[in-house]
This record gives sequence, C-alpha cells and structure tokens, in this order.
Amino acid sequence: MKNSVFSKRWAIYWFVLLVVIFLQIILAWTVVINNQKTYRSEIENNAARNIQFLHTLIQERLQNKEYDSVDYFLQQWGKSYRQHVAEISLTTANGFVLSHYQTDSKPAHIFSLTNTIPYSYLRSATLSLVIDTDSIFRHSSRLALTFGGLIFLSSLFLVTLTWLYIRQNELSINLKNSEEKYRSLIENTPDIRYKTDAKGKIVYISPSVHTLSGYTVEESIGKHMTGGIVDPQERDLLLTSLRKDGYVHDFTAHLKRKDGSTWWASANIESRKNHNGNIIGMEGVVRDVTERVKAKILLRKRELKLESI
Repeated sequence: MKNSVFSKRWAIYWFVLLVVIFLQIILAWTVVINNQKTYRSEIENNAARNIQFLHTLIQERLQNKEYDSVDYFLQQWGKSYRQHVAEISLTTANGFVLSHYQTDSKPAHIFSLTNTIPYSYLRSATLSLVIDTDSIFRHSSRLALTFGGLIFLSSLFLVTLTWLYIRQNELSINLKNSEEKYRSLIENTPDIRYKTDAKGKIVYISPSVHTLSGYTVEESIGKHMTGGIVDPQERDLLLTSLRKDGYVHDFTAHLKRKDGSTWWASANIESRKNHNGNIIGMEGVVRDVTERVKAKILLRKRELKLESI
C-alpha cells in the first residue's frame, strides 16, 4: 500500500513539473510573438517616416528637373541604409525610371511602401521603398533561443530539485525502515541492551529488562547500571575494569530481581566517547547465563566430591 501511494505521489509531482515547463514554453512563445509584432511595427513606422522624408526632399528636385541630383541622392541614401533597405526606385507614370537602387541581398521577408510625388504639371512619379524585414525574424530567433535556453536551464533546475527531493525522501524512508528494523530487533531480543550517561545512570534500556529483572523500562531509567549487582566486590571489580580499560567482555555477576530472586548475567560493556575522546557514557548488553553458571557450579561440586574420595 505504501509503495502505491508513494508512486502516485511522485507521479503527481512529475505531472505538475511538466505542466510548469509547458506553461513556461507558452509564456516564452507569447513574449516572442508580441516582441516580433512590436519590432515589425517599429520598422514599418520608421519606413513610413523615411518615405515622407524622401517625398519632401525629392519633390523640389523633381519640379526643378534635377533628375541627376535625385538619382544621386537616392543612391547615396540607399547605400547609407543598406542594412534595412532592399530596394528603392522612382518611376514616372509612363514607366520611365528616374532612379533605382537595389542591394545584392535577396531577403525572404520584405515590406513595401509607395508614395506619389508630383514633379511637373499634370505628371507625377511613384516612389517605391522596399524594406528588408528578415531582421525581424533574426531578432525573434535570437529571442526564442534566449528564452529556450532559460526554459531549458530552469527545467533542468526543477528536474534536479525534484530528483534530489525524491532521492532525499527515499533515503529518509530507507533510514526510517532500517531504524524500525533495528528497534524491532533490539526490543525483541532476549538480551538487555542499555546506554548510560557519564555518571553511569541508565538513559536507555530495552523492554527485555522486564522479562529478566522484573523492572519496567520506566523503573530502570535513571538508576545506576550496577544497582542490581548483589556482591559489592563484583560491583567494585566491574567499575575498576571500566575505569582502567574502558570496556569489559563476558563479565559475570550475580543480579537481584524485583521480586527478590537472583540470576546470573554476563555483560559486555564499552565506553561511549565524543569527538574529543571524552567518555560520555557506557553502552552494554546483558545476557542471562543462569543455567550456564549453575552447570559450572554443579560440575565444580562433582569435581570436589571426586577429589575428596
């Protein structure tokens, strides 16, 4: 059940992430289109102003029949603005070309404007201006690439964050499962596991303490770890060994239960240290070895009996 919920939750996260990326693409495309329209409008307005400017300057020259001057002026003007002007021509009503300028480039996208200029009695000329609008699409392409790069980087960032979040949750779940397994192992083992502070007082003890000693976990917390030892000499020997070596292995002692009965225990205890090397407490495992000790005592009695015969 947990796995299905887990998978469903991450499926929702990935769906939301894809929706966010899709909205980013739509937003970027909208910005590019609007920018393209604005840029085209600026070019068209600029072309309209230019043709009006040419109209004013050329009209007087035409009326004075200064055709060479007009041709020279248009040629020079076209060369000056050759980055934007694809073609410019001045043609009379009967088709006579007074001036013509054309760049070598062949733009795929153009914008044309015409204007009629009177130059003599009952006659007029047509001024034609062709603007290269490829720059609009080049500008839009650069803008689209910029937004595309930003979307890619932001999407990569979001995917990375999502993956890290998923990975972190997986590690947390695995750690939690491991802790639960370890806790279950500790709580279900017949041995008593405990931890103490620097003064030897118990700060943690496994539930098995109730089975072996009759004391509950709550009753055991705060007591000294040697409090249940019957023989004072055994207690002193244990503390001396811990102060000297910092640990004891298979230390056998006679302990007293809550109901007054006694039992034999074997203890493995090690000191706990901080990063400075100072002892901050003890950690130990106590195992019931009553049957083993009784067997040894019985065997020893038989040996003594045989020796006395």
